[in-house]
Amino acid sequence: MSLDAPVAGGIEGAAANIDKAAEAHLQHLLPDLDHEARCEEILRRRLKDSRVILEADESIDLLVYLLGKGEERAELLKFKDMVVLIGHTGAGKSTLANYLAGCSFRAVEGDAGDEVFIVVPKSKGGNLDEMTKIGHMDSETFLPEIVSGPGNLIVCDCPGFLDLRGPEISIANAVNIKMSMASAASVRVIAMIDLDSLKAMRGKGVSDLVKICSHLFGSEANIIQHQDSTCICISKVPVDRPAHKVQELLAKRLNSESKIGVLAERPLLFDPMDRAECQGRKGRQECLEMLEGMSGIQEPTKVFQTVLSLWFAQCGCKNHWWRTD
Repeated sequence: MSLDAPVAGGIEGAAANIDKAAEAHLQHLLPDLDHEARCEEILRRRLKDSRVILEADESIDLLVYLLGKGEERAELLKFKDMVVLIGHTGAGKSTLANYLAGCSFRAVEGDAGDEVFIVVPKSKGGNLDEMTKIGHMDSETFLPEIVSGPGNLIVCDCPGFLDLRGPEISIANAVNIKMSMASAASVRVIAMIDLDSLKAMRGKGVSDLVKICSHLFGSEANIIQHQDSTCICISKVPVDRPAHKVQELLAKRLNSESKIGVLAERPLLFDPMDRAECQGRKGRQECLEMLEGMSGIQEPTKVFQTVLSLWFAQCGCKNHWWRTD
């Protein structure tokens, strides 16, 4: 066509076409808000009832959505020294993450009459507002919660590996944790168990913890190989419970349930309120120095596994989880 040829609709028509093209391009670049709202609605249904049956397209959309969120979170960990907190829900991971961040705590009586620690917000005289929600069961459970530590350390409060919250969330948990570790410059592992689980009959609490660690590292042999990068933290220890008695119980349970009894030699015990009467507990600065002194695993992708089999083993799922009829 000649450069001098008239444009259909004249200059006004050409300008209108350019505006339409620009608008279409911008719409392509903007996030699909309707799609995001739909995924959030599906997520709410899944969180409300892990047994709810989703349609195939809903299940796939939800999984892709969760993995996308995980990829965004993993970007924040690039070139950082990651301290990953693992354990079942309620083991005290969020409490430790807030404690390491420098939050202030107070003790209240729980529903079962036990001692429960809550963060004192800045508005009420605390050092910091809560950095990661304690006892959270909301839509962020599929993402590692990130708390900045001193220097290059980043503490990650990971979702519970043994949570049965539906296949999409369970798979996203596993993949997002692996993605986060792959982004980090190095990884240290804190495996958490509360005292009641440690004391549980037949060693179920310790058995579950060993299972989590073994699936993450690939084997008990790999845990032992990286023992200088791994620590067991025991939470919810009463004030009057001697630290050496807790350590003896940990050693007894680990040696009877696994081959990783070596980890009982240097357990981490802490008191969120740093009470003087809590003998044998490490203060915040001591905890941070201990973490900095641990050897970080430098090539995490060569060590850690994607922990998918835990969910499938527990629910007995062998086929697709979505309905195909």
